[in-house]
Amino acid sequence: MEVIGVASPTGKALTSITFARDFDGNIASYSLIVAGDKKNRVWRGAGYGLAVGLGILLLAKPLSLNDEPITKRKIRKY
Repeated sequence: MEVIGVASPTGKALTSITFARDFDGNIASYSLIVAGDKKNRVWRGAGYGLAVGLGILLLAKPLSLNDEPITKRKIRKY
């Protein structure tokens, strides 16, 4: 946001925006999973979950996100 000259939100504003965007994203995701025929719904959900999980693991560092919640457990460290 600083690139376009707008100050980044902090504190409660950042938390509120984050939860709102997360909620919107989840609604969109679940809508995509249940769209279409019921026959392949489980496979769509599994595929989507796998893609999201891999994305979280692989993109946290390149996007300069705090990966501590993901990597703080020894079982999940690379």
